[in-house]
Amino acid sequence: KNLARGALTSGALSAHRAANHSVSRYSNISIQPPPTMAAPPLRRRGGFFFASPLASAASALASALLLGGGAAGMPMLGVPPVGDEGVSLLARGYRLTPHAASPKRGAPACAALKDHGSHFTVDIEVGTPGQKFSVVADTGSNSLIITSCICTKQGICDAQNRCFTGTNRSSTFQLYTTEDTHNAVEEVVTFGSGQIKGVIAKDNVSVGGKEVFMADGLLLMVDQALDLSGPFEGILGLGLPLKDQPEPELREADTPAPSPFAANPFAANPFEWGGAGQTDGMQSGDLEDIINRIFGGAGTLDIGGIIGDTSDQGPTHMMGKRLSPKAMAAELKRQMNLRARRQAMAASARSSVPQVKSFLEQAKIDRFSVCFNDGEDGGVLRLGLPEMPTPLRSVGRDHWGLDFRGISVGDSEPTRLKICSKDEMTEGQETPCGAIPDSGTTFMMGPQEHLDELYKTLCDSWERCASNHSALVKAAKAANKAASDIYGTDPFEVKAASKAKVLQFLVGDCKSWLGDKGLSEMPALNFHVADAGEDKEHLLQMSGVDYVVQSRGNSSDEYFCQLAFGPMAYPTQKNGPVWIMGLPTFYAYTVTYDTQAEPPTMAFVSTSDTPCGSCAPEVGLLTSEAATHAKKAKVGSAATHRQARRLDGPPRLPTLDRSRPL
Repeated sequence: KNLARGALTSGALSAHRAANHSVSRYSNISIQPPPTMAAPPLRRRGGFFFASPLASAASALASALLLGGGAAGMPMLGVPPVGDEGVSLLARGYRLTPHAASPKRGAPACAALKDHGSHFTVDIEVGTPGQKFSVVADTGSNSLIITSCICTKQGICDAQNRCFTGTNRSSTFQLYTTEDTHNAVEEVVTFGSGQIKGVIAKDNVSVGGKEVFMADGLLLMVDQALDLSGPFEGILGLGLPLKDQPEPELREADTPAPSPFAANPFAANPFEWGGAGQTDGMQSGDLEDIINRIFGGAGTLDIGGIIGDTSDQGPTHMMGKRLSPKAMAAELKRQMNLRARRQAMAASARSSVPQVKSFLEQAKIDRFSVCFNDGEDGGVLRLGLPEMPTPLRSVGRDHWGLDFRGISVGDSEPTRLKICSKDEMTEGQETPCGAIPDSGTTFMMGPQEHLDELYKTLCDSWERCASNHSALVKAAKAANKAASDIYGTDPFEVKAASKAKVLQFLVGDCKSWLGDKGLSEMPALNFHVADAGEDKEHLLQMSGVDYVVQSRGNSSDEYFCQLAFGPMAYPTQKNGPVWIMGLPTFYAYTVTYDTQAEPPTMAFVSTSDTPCGSCAPEVGLLTSEAATHAKKAKVGSAATHRQARRLDGPPRLPTLDRSRPL
């Protein structure tokens, strides 16, 4: 014990007086002294605190070994500051906390996923002792991001969400700082719903019992310009490991993606007079007056679907709600202010920042899977899995990417859509289309022209829709004839609604026809995918209950349904138009990702054949055979009675950066 005390004192490194405002602001690093002792002055080297006096590296190593942790086990961050005289820290009552042990490959782990309707979260712990957060499990990004209390105290992040504090809370917290100026390193990350600004830190992180010291960084969000509603405490990125990033592909035009529901008059922000920052002199009353003039003083507006641009200005979700001009004016002003914040944040981004590795990389997790259950069972994130049979090689470099060959509708004699055909590939194109299985996106997202074709074919293949459209066509012809008989011509030019509109109307009016059959009367959708470089296609099939969601209307007893699809433009040179395969994919399949394979692979196992299961101790990491058969029997008997899943909040858009290639 005495040897350890002496070695610790002689092994402490010299102090560095390079204190600066940035580190003081971000590096919430301090150690509580014993109750009977006043805290001595701090000494800092970059983002770390050290004790005096000066000692050799050999004695530092010796002291670490005497303390039983090895060279890597001595947490210099845990050494509290002292004066210039030699002092025995252990004798003075200080407590050292080691970092998490270095992870080993192959150790399995399991974490439950909580269903929030539009997304799933996983509980993690950060720091020592652990601070708990519920973060989005997102295969479309690769950073671990948690909310810093700095963001909350500044009023930028929602105070109802939990936030991370290092000061007097985590004894293993470290801040990444530059070697020359000892400043904290900031990074701006772009997502589909906006940007966040974070500082790079290091600390212990635990997911499903898998603990690792994130020596290669995690991001503490100190500022954000995200257009999200509901709780948001961070993201657990499960995307591909970072590699040397290629330059963004050149596009024919740098234009925003089309809005979901482009016919909506508020699909784009009509009040952009001279760019960002022009809303300071405009009050909500001014916008309200403009909206009243546009709509002729109408009292309320019926808004359905998703409003807002999906790329630059962000989404405004007003599903099935009636909005007054005053509420719409407030929303437009919020959107403009949000855009101004994004532009300011993008302008402050550093051109070069250290590479922050994902939790998967730092925990040495090669394989993991994600799947969701119907009802209240949530989902499961399994870590450290064995190799899967018949995997599909990824065609993506920045993202998990499938060789996507299009969609067919129906079971026995499916109708193939005229999209994503190899015959339409241009020179230099490697796949007709791409698809990203993304657990952080609510809907299936694809180009508007693809959705138009899909909706038309869906209506033709669904007897209810086809018969209703035929009736409308006959009614329109009858109206044309009646008008011609009276006026000698048809001045009204009555036309039947398109098949896409009839489809969306019937789905929205699901309450009138669901009955005993549920959604089983709707045709199946088959997504055609292929192994990279192979011609053979594989089918990923989804039923109506997978691609239709149910939302609450204006009152508690009202509800409507909608197709779980949304328009998104993501063109690439090598892989053509890219689709995002969101939550419906993970209800229909357990998706296993393998980062160790070259190229990385994905495997799909139908949850109808092998249910998603749980992390229950009696079942184990992988559901037992008996439990699997029992679950399959339960699923099979209820297949015809499955109802649409509930989505009472706004859908989450993709978090990935669509300026980059697949």
